[in-house]
Amino acid sequence: MAYNVAGWPAAVVRCGDLAEGLPIAVQVVAALERVLGGRKAPKPL
Repeated sequence: MAYNVAGWPAAVVRCGDLAEGLPIAVQVVAALERVLGGRKAPKPL
């Protein structure tokens, strides 16, 4: 399972490109309680 910088389970999905050629992406993050069965969320950065 992949995690983002904050420690949450997450995945990045590329959606396309801007006219300038820069990529556009969406980060999908899951709730820890549902994925890991009640684990507490990490402290805010």
